[in-house]
Amino acid sequence: MAKGIAAGVSKGHIVTTIEKKKRRERPVHRKGRFSERTKFVRQIIRETVGFSHYEKRIMELLKAGSAKEVKKAYRFAKSRLGTHKRAQHKTNELEEVIQQIKHEAAARHEAEAAAKAKKEAAEKKK
Repeated sequence: MAKGIAAGVSKGHIVTTIEKKKRRERPVHRKGRFSERTKFVRQIIRETVGFSHYEKRIMELLKAGSAKEVKKAYRFAKSRLGTHKRAQHKTNELEEVIQQIKHEAAARHEAEAAAKAKKEAAEKKK
């Protein structure tokens, strides 16, 4: 604790510390995080515009699934985006998109099968 004296073990200007709860978060700590509005806007743009040509090519390579093709996709992304980190993020993002597309297709297939079974059951009753 400072005592307001210029010399000694506890030297220095006396200050009152602000509790951590009352401190405001510094903007530098938010760097890299998206706001809800930014996420929403980017999602709308992705839905309307779709994927660029190089992203489609990367997705085709990733769909192949073999280790060789995945590495090719990563290298291609790195050549287009410039850095290792950007290429990693892009390939991870596109892999998630591929998984989501597969998941939606499977759900759609299940719904169609259930509707078909329901229709056949209704026909048997007649």
